[in-house]
Amino acid sequence: MNLTNKVFLILLILNSVVFLRELFVSSPKSVRVVEEAGRPVERLVLIGELRETPATTKVEKKKSAKKKASASPEQVAKPPQKAKKQSESKHTARKKAKSPAGDCYRVGPFQGLVTAHRVGEQLKSTGLNANIQTKSVIETKGYWLMYPPKDSIESARLALAELRDKGLRDLWLFETGPWKGAISLGVYETRKRAEAAARRFRQKGIEVKVMPMKRYRILHWVHVDRSIPIRLEKELTQKFPGLKIIPQSCRLQSHQ
Repeated sequence: MNLTNKVFLILLILNSVVFLRELFVSSPKSVRVVEEAGRPVERLVLIGELRETPATTKVEKKKSAKKKASASPEQVAKPPQKAKKQSESKHTARKKAKSPAGDCYRVGPFQGLVTAHRVGEQLKSTGLNANIQTKSVIETKGYWLMYPPKDSIESARLALAELRDKGLRDLWLFETGPWKGAISLGVYETRKRAEAAARRFRQKGIEVKVMPMKRYRILHWVHVDRSIPIRLEKELTQKFPGLKIIPQSCRLQSHQ
């Protein structure tokens, strides 16, 4: 074996030793490199993909919104019971404020009982519950100029003759009733006109009093339990000028 072959053999043995050492005795650096090599490498993001990101975000938002909408009632947070009661009380108050007078009405007044019954039957034909209620009322229909009553009818007749001698006309002597012995010097529509006439009489030395002229009337009303149809309401107001349809509490109506 020549020298060249010996050198070649020695180098081969050394290379084999180094290879086996590197293979079986690994350094910490080589271990970390192997571990890092086993991890997944993050993918590079292209510029075109960056431009599409907002659209992707919108899609994700829509998906999340759908998930919230499809959530069960148990998953949705319930409002506080106190706030719910307050909203219900406000709604009840608004409802009461809209109809303070209730749904009942009274229609009239009618001077004749027969007319009131006819209107009541007409209202009943539309399905309303109607009943007639009669009331006596005292109305002021003007003002009297009254000469004070005397102690007797004979004295009142003498006073009547004296007034006529002074040129007064339109005189009336009350011989019966609560005004017995008094003399009426006229009737005026308003108190203002009656007071003006009384001043003129007093200037002539004639003492008079202004007295309201009362009249007792019997009026009939038709009470219904709810609103009247518009067509029938127009028909009644045209047939009876001055007819009143007044809202009224059903509770108050039941006690009348």
